[in-house]
Amino acid sequence: MRNILIIISLALFPLFGFSQYYAMDYGILLGGSQYLGEFGGKEKIAQPFILDLKMGQTRYALGGFFRYRVKNNLGVTIQANWIRLQGADNLSTNPARVGRNLSFRNDLYEFHFRLEYYFYHVNDVGHTGRYQLDFKAYGFAGFGVFTNNPKGYSDAYGGWNNLRKLETEGVTYGKIQPTIPFGVGGFYTYKKIHRFGWEFGARKTFTDYIDDASTVYYDHSGSNQMTQDYANRYDGVGTSIEPLFYETGEKRGDPSNKDWYMTTQFSYSHVIRGKHKFTKKSTYNYSSKKRKRRTRAKF
Repeated sequence: MRNILIIISLALFPLFGFSQYYAMDYGILLGGSQYLGEFGGKEKIAQPFILDLKMGQTRYALGGFFRYRVKNNLGVTIQANWIRLQGADNLSTNPARVGRNLSFRNDLYEFHFRLEYYFYHVNDVGHTGRYQLDFKAYGFAGFGVFTNNPKGYSDAYGGWNNLRKLETEGVTYGKIQPTIPFGVGGFYTYKKIHRFGWEFGARKTFTDYIDDASTVYYDHSGSNQMTQDYANRYDGVGTSIEPLFYETGEKRGDPSNKDWYMTTQFSYSHVIRGKHKFTKKSTYNYSSKKRKRRTRAKF
């Protein structure tokens, strides 16, 4: 985390140092989230990208941000989010997934830094001549980190339990994971102070364990009962289903595709405008000084 902050500071310094005029805004975000992984879909096997989404599993994404516009068409943003992701096999109509009977919930705490490019700008929305409302559309990309801590629910074990610590597939994976956020958005600025926006963002990750399912069933014969129960949850659900992959070494997930997650959020922010101290020039207004008449001292 310390190295990430150092990189961000080095990236921001030249932007702050050489920008004479700036416009900053800070605000809040509220919206929904979705994920792409081993859970979802309907009656078919895994489908590409959004075809495997289960819209009923949309959850929330809350956050805050600070944005610094260094040029008319370029800005930098630091954003933090609390994102909940969720999925369950019992919501699918695919017999194999129903029989697997796995589920998860993951509360992600995300922090990212990104560049925004404003590719479309209207100075006077509605052409009223008063210039009280302007609009900008932008694309963005950057880098960040998030906490990965999937949980599984079981009445027998008192509710939600940490799956990462159980190592259900015999694999150790880190709690802090890198991500690459990118997407599009837009915002209206009212009276140069109030800003209302919307954006859609996707996150490319480098882990297949956001949902704690990736490879094959692991031999947990020497593990405690709780680990065994969470690792293999086939309990006769859909008795007409032939249990093709519920034994050690059989398929539990698909490691060839990493997990993704997405957010769509509305925002409100307050704009601060000014001039940067790093580039203020020292000036002397001679005309403002009154010339004093020189007189000879009288003794």
